[in-house]
Amino acid sequence: MTLSVKLIIGANAYACVTHDAGQTDIRLSPGKSAVASLREYATECEARAAREKDKAELARRAADHLERDAGPGLARRGAPV
Repeated sequence: MTLSVKLIIGANAYACVTHDAGQTDIRLSPGKSAVASLREYATECEARAAREKDKAELARRAADHLERDAGPGLARRGAPV
């Protein structure tokens, strides 16, 4: 993957990350180095992704539960749950 990072410093600071899929601008935390801020951002994104993955798994398990208890026709009929 090709990667280029440009720091923009103004009223707010940003890391403009250009990569093969496009560009992502990441706002940097005031009072922290760009490296520390980017690592903190990555950790926060990973935590959000883990929560989203947990919610997706819960939804899948709930669908499986409904299908087992009510049968596959429940989803097709649009019956209220």
